Amino acid sequence: MSVSYRRTGWPGHISPGPNPYDLLSAALAACTAMTVCFEARRKQLPLKRVEVGRELSSRRPG
Repeated sequence: MSVSYRRTGWPGHISPGPNPYDLLSAALAACTAMTVCFEARRKQLPLKRVEVGRELSSRRPG
């Protein structure tokens, strides 16, 4: 698993890195992928690849 982000700023500027919401979202996606792999192995289902997309929205329904 890797977490990547686009570095913005001027040359020599230190980027603050990913924000906490990005890290949380990536952690939840990784946990989901590991759970799917674990369950597939436990149930002896053939599984070659797991890909989990993530999207974080601050919009609230209503």
